[in-house]
Amino acid sequence: MLSFLLLIIGFFICDQVQSQDLSCKFLVNTVDEYTGKIHQETENVYFFSFSPKAQKRNNLDEDFLKVEGQVIRKDDDLSLFLTFVFRTKDAEDGYGSIAAGTALQLYDLKSKKIELKTEKGAQIVKTNQTVMYKCNFTISNKDIKALKTFEIDAISLNFTKGYQRFDVFYLDFLSDHLNCIFP
Repeated sequence: MLSFLLLIIGFFICDQVQSQDLSCKFLVNTVDEYTGKIHQETENVYFFSFSPKAQKRNNLDEDFLKVEGQVIRKDDDLSLFLTFVFRTKDAEDGYGSIAAGTALQLYDLKSKKIELKTEKGAQIVKTNQTVMYKCNFTISNKDIKALKTFEIDAISLNFTKGYQRFDVFYLDFLSDHLNCIFP
């Protein structure tokens, strides 16, 4: 009986960790009264984080990389806007940049892949202790339906200095955002 109760509590906790309550919060949600053009931006929320094994062994509190994102709709154009924040001033030396035309590969639990591409590449913003990569990835109309139910297990991205794959634990990240924009 106790093991059954622990199993139920475990499922409840996992469900809470994997599914954040986005509650359809928008930073912008307008329709131009003259042109009828729509502009929507979902709230920017945590997507995933990453720390190399050496950093985990040293029990450093903060993650090496933290990624937040939102979905932006400007009339018929839809994009995933991601901000990669590296907690080191040397990230650009190690990773390079995200060039125009780079594909962001999204993988689900069955290794099905959907690619989103950036047209302009990433804007790099440096501070004393961090390097931020701010990047828009276009979501094509043909991918919207699939992405509304797509559970993201991992992403991969080619920086100019190498390929990186990251595990994602917020499986419903994109579906939560897209279901706000297209209820």
